[in-house]
Amino acid sequence: MIRIHLNTGLVWTKSIDVEGDLRSDLLGLIDDYYRENGDLPVRLYTIGDLQEIYEDEEELERELENMIPINGGEYYIDGISSVEEI
Repeated sequence: MIRIHLNTGLVWTKSIDVEGDLRSDLLGLIDDYYRENGDLPVRLYTIGDLQEIYEDEEELERELENMIPINGGEYYIDGISSVEEI
């Protein structure tokens, strides 16, 4: 089992516990968690949400480079803070 600490966009993180180890595909594990639970404990952004926040196309592109696509790019999350084995 591993615990993935997800960025919330604020000072703290929220975590999810998933089956796997430190060599596992983290993005796949996050996607699997989303599919099984229907949600994540952090804010999910659509591309439309992000376009409203980042009106400048270049700024949006830079921000998307740091975000993680979830569910085939339907949603984005802020990112991963850390990962630990539990």
